[in-house]
Amino acid sequence: MVVAPTGQRSRITGTGALVWMVLAEPGTVSQIGERIEESWPHLGAASEFPVVDAVRTLSGTGLVHLR
Repeated sequence: MVVAPTGQRSRITGTGALVWMVLAEPGTVSQIGERIEESWPHLGAASEFPVVDAVRTLSGTGLVHLR
């Protein structure tokens, strides 16, 4: 559970949670995927579509901003 700057609470699960945990600094989709793979190698390769979808979802809640 996280709170967006607007005060809205959001529950993050699945790939969204993994993306959120590796966003200590901005990155491209590829960089985010690499961070997930490095942090949780037992999960295998991080596919681009789920990462993009998770970033869009996080953006929609106001938790991250796309550039």
